[in-house]
Amino acid sequence: MSELRPPVEATLFPAMLVDHDVRSRETALKAANRKTHLLATHGIHTFDLMRFLLGDLTVAAAIMAVDGVDHSWHGIATTQAGAAASFEITASVHAEWTEGFQIYGSKGHISADIPFPFSRAASRVRIFRAEESSYEEPVFGDTDAYKLQVEAFAAAILGGRSVEPNARDGLKALEIVDTVNSLTAREEPDQRKSA
Repeated sequence: MSELRPPVEATLFPAMLVDHDVRSRETALKAANRKTHLLATHGIHTFDLMRFLLGDLTVAAAIMAVDGVDHSWHGIATTQAGAAASFEITASVHAEWTEGFQIYGSKGHISADIPFPFSRAASRVRIFRAEESSYEEPVFGDTDAYKLQVEAFAAAILGGRSVEPNARDGLKALEIVDTVNSLTAREEPDQRKSA
């Protein structure tokens, strides 16, 4: 979540009719356990992306830092192939929001910065090929992530293909969220001060 989200939504989203009773219940639910809410809603995307790029993984260690209402999780995981991976999930971000990854291997390096999808900006991808000692930076045309997701979903159904990601992928990402949540389970700093 970024401080820039409200103005981006105000610029790009149509006017919305909001049921204030529903909104107040939603706000109360999110506030009841902010840590779990933030990790579930932000971590799910990170862990889904990690599984897409690396395959199934096991979180070996995780820590959490809290500063006021801001939370940040850092962890280490291993893949089934024995590779090591690390992750960081921070909410709220007091700057421009991005997701991304860095993958280093024996044949080179791939990095990507994936902007806030509501902005409809293209991802920035760099590929380093060790054999040629050169970088490649692909340029993307259609950058509306939501439109592309709906089109891919419709094409899979119309073509009789399995939908990717599927429900199993969602459950696996949620299992990782649960593991990280368990590894970082502790009282919030304000609660410990009052004890």
